[in-house]
Amino acid sequence: YAQVRRKSLIQKAWDFEPQSLGDHIRRRRHMLAITQEEAAALLGVNAWTVHNWEAGQRKPEIRLIPALVSFLGYD
Repeated sequence: YAQVRRKSLIQKAWDFEPQSLGDHIRRRRHMLAITQEEAAALLGVNAWTVHNWEAGQRKPEIRLIPALVSFLGYD
């Protein structure tokens, strides 16, 4: 008998290359292990707003850009 090890590379929910602003938000939210509701509370918006951003249905208003930059950890 030979011992067989099965390995698979399990991709984490945040382990992807973001293509849009919604992808950046989703990735950061998964890295922080928070829900859309918790992210919305941090950003000062409704949870549906975060959902719409992540789904690519809406874009954030200009007044929310500073909060998003801070949330994403960018300069």
